[in-house]
Amino acid sequence: ITAAQSGAQWGYSLLSLQLMLIPILFLAQELTARLGIVRGMGMVALLRVEIGPVCAWAVSLPLLAACVLGLFSEFSIIGQTMLLWGVPVWCSSVLAMASLLAVVATGRYAVAERAGLALGICQVAFFATMVMAAPQANEVMRDAVSFPLGERDFVKLVTANIGAVIMPWMLAYQQSAICNKGLGDDERESLLLARIDTAFGCVLTQGVMAAVLVSVAATIPRGQPVGTVNHLFHVFAKVLDSESGARVLLTFAVVGACMVAAIVQTLCAAWTLEQALGRVGAAAPASPTQEEARGIGPGEIK
Repeated sequence: ITAAQSGAQWGYSLLSLQLMLIPILFLAQELTARLGIVRGMGMVALLRVEIGPVCAWAVSLPLLAACVLGLFSEFSIIGQTMLLWGVPVWCSSVLAMASLLAVVATGRYAVAERAGLALGICQVAFFATMVMAAPQANEVMRDAVSFPLGERDFVKLVTANIGAVIMPWMLAYQQSAICNKGLGDDERESLLLARIDTAFGCVLTQGVMAAVLVSVAATIPRGQPVGTVNHLFHVFAKVLDSESGARVLLTFAVVGACMVAAIVQTLCAAWTLEQALGRVGAAAPASPTQEEARGIGPGEIK
């Protein structure tokens, strides 16, 4: 929705921001992957070991709150989306919660990862809508180099876009997921695989954001409000020239994205609480020096 708001209010002016956020997102996530591979512990567990339980809880409590509030937000959006089919909010929320519990109750990270991939891949449909919206190349190029930082509303959306891409619970999840994934004993190979995985994910994530922005910007007049799923429905009904097609698109793409976020938030909350209580899970290797942590091993990876 943040990307859609950006396209509705400022056309293609925030398109370049989506591309600029790719390396920033990669650096943030690569750092958590590096720490997870070197130390074999999640973010909170590492803080507890290196600094103490007080610091661990000081980080855990805001993380837990963010995860809980995030879940409410995801279920709310799922409810709005399913209303397009006439499904009551309470019913869609119960179904979403049951699906989430079914994934988490398996106790296997591999199941959650595969479910997330299957749900998340639905968002690539926005690349098709971007093409179907037929944006004018000259307008895209003109707006893409326009960055009116003197406008307060524009700055607010810049901040919102950054916040929608780089989230604390996402980074905490990433580090814990690396540990649970068990990438192997070869740190060089594990880091390479993690970097490739992270780079691909960053490009795809920002590509989807850009596709939504372009789809909306090319379809409706600038300044038209797009803040709800119902607004998105009307926009994509114009793009697809079909209300039923828009319902199907938003059901798979939006509900899929929300369920992926809900899985991440649930696992992040569970791992954060476990680590704050001192149940690290995986045994940590011998504490490396700062130089080794930066290089992943004694001078092996730079």
